[in-house]
Amino acid sequence: MPRIADIMRNEEGQVVGAVLDDGRVVSMDEVMAEVKKGNIAGVTVDVDRQGREYLRADVEM
Repeated sequence: MPRIADIMRNEEGQVVGAVLDDGRVVSMDEVMAEVKKGNIAGVTVDVDRQGREYLRADVEM
């Protein structure tokens, strides 16, 4: 299962996509959808107090 290897930001510094360790480049919408399906390892989708979804890295022990 792929993991996020790097993130991509636009000129304003906003995260707009990710590079997976299998070489694929995906938009944040695609990342969120794939994480929700369980197709990307190492992260989960969480929701902040304003109801916005964001990625949270899984803690490995």
